[in-house]
Amino acid sequence: MKTIKILFICMAMIFTLSCQQKKSESTQSKLEVNKSIVKPEPNKIVFENLDMILSPFEDMTEFALAKNKSGILKSLTKIEDANAKGIFEKTMTAEGGKSLNPKIAKLKELISQNNFSQIALASTDIFEFNISNFADGKLIENQIRIEHLDYMGFKTLALSDQDKI
Repeated sequence: MKTIKILFICMAMIFTLSCQQKKSESTQSKLEVNKSIVKPEPNKIVFENLDMILSPFEDMTEFALAKNKSGILKSLTKIEDANAKGIFEKTMTAEGGKSLNPKIAKLKELISQNNFSQIALASTDIFEFNISNFADGKLIENQIRIEHLDYMGFKTLALSDQDKI
């Protein structure tokens, strides 16, 4: 009986705290909405564009290292969708946009061969190629440096996964 009373009191306290937190979050989200109306983030679109051209290759590298074929195919679908929508051409330099398709074709060939270590390496190289050819890179120089560090980490992992390093 005593246990039930204690449990009931604890549940009531948790409920009260969660209601207070919910009210606080609601107030905070209203403030954030007002801030975004007053002062929009000009680089937000630039960051989103960078994410669109890098994420599928980052994911593919991780899936290839884990030898996850379904994940690789899922990433390939994202790459093909982005390519069909012209996202790479719109967000990359003119030379970069033209040079990317042969690299993607080579990646597809490696995927068809189930060569996971080579998929990881090729995907990593495309990741770096996209960073280096991102048209708006000058607007977010620090983020570009961070992405190059990510590339070095992925490249190290991809190289260590090779039969002959």
